Amino acid sequence: MDDYIDTLLFALRQRECTPLTAEYRCRERQESQALSELEETFSPEQKDLFLFYEAARNATSDAYVDWVARKAFLLAREIYR
Repeated sequence: MDDYIDTLLFALRQRECTPLTAEYRCRERQESQALSELEETFSPEQKDLFLFYEAARNATSDAYVDWVARKAFLLAREIYR
């Protein structure tokens, strides 16, 4: 890892983070329940398509989170110089 921000992001992912907020956990439970109910309606083909979509969506979400974290590090560096 040549980029110091990549190194910091990697270190953040490896550390045990503080527990997520109660609001996040509540929304996560709601999401899980909604997904369970939705999956009950899927045909086998629809389930395969949804799994393909879900993997792509997760990759997009990960890229966005990395982008936000990178911007936060750059902003902090600019502020504290």
